[in-house]
Amino acid sequence: MARDGRPRRALVAGAAGFIGSHLYDALLSRGMTVVGVDNFCTGRPQNFAHLKQDLRFTFVQLDSIDPLPPSLRADLIFNLACAASPPHCQLDPIHTMTNVLGTHNLLALASDCGARFVLASTSEVYGDPLVHPQAEGYWSNVNPIGPRSCYDEGKRAAESLVFDYLRAGRVAGRVARIFNTCGPRMRADDGRACRIPMGSSAPSSGSRPSSCRQRRPRSAEAGGLTAAPPGARARARRGQREPDGRQAASLCPGPRPARDACGARDDAR
Repeated sequence: MARDGRPRRALVAGAAGFIGSHLYDALLSRGMTVVGVDNFCTGRPQNFAHLKQDLRFTFVQLDSIDPLPPSLRADLIFNLACAASPPHCQLDPIHTMTNVLGTHNLLALASDCGARFVLASTSEVYGDPLVHPQAEGYWSNVNPIGPRSCYDEGKRAAESLVFDYLRAGRVAGRVARIFNTCGPRMRADDGRACRIPMGSSAPSSGSRPSSCRQRRPRSAEAGGLTAAPPGARARARRGQREPDGRQAASLCPGPRPARDACGARDDAR
């Protein structure tokens, strides 16, 4: 921590992912040094290839659910590490659920370093909400044992851990519930609402992402920063029209069974 109290060294878990890669770009632009951590479950090394010559950026390939090396130190820790989209998180649901262990490891590191901590959570903590839009005080309408619960319940448990550390006075923690987010460096096989411009690569209808245990990064690229409008997911699910009369776009195009089983979801990593 600098003398003025501002953090100078950040750690970003999930650094090879879509949002994580934009986050460390922003941190570097503010003069910070950044340590990126990722296991390449869904992240891709090309997302930080432009930083190979930047001495302020260091990358460490590891899974945050494993014991963290004692050399990791930071003033500010962001946890974005978790497979998020339906076709990705359901390939290895047990590993997806254990993202809460990674949150615990990173909270313990933040407590040891005296670092500030930010958890990237999700709109999925609200489940299939009965209230629109959702306020932070809304307690949700959830299915704790459904096919998507590996992600939803893992994030709810991770949020609980952050607030337990906060109430215990061990960490200055915050939670950010991320809703519809799309843009450059997002995987084209993500499976959620986004606009893929002509000329960008997209997977064939029969392709499937690799397992988290295999850790083989894909190379498909999507672009064109876009946020789906509020309520778009619910309207698409019910086959309703948008307020301007347009048919609500499907949030999970393509015939993949994994997507059809759980539906498209709102947040991205």
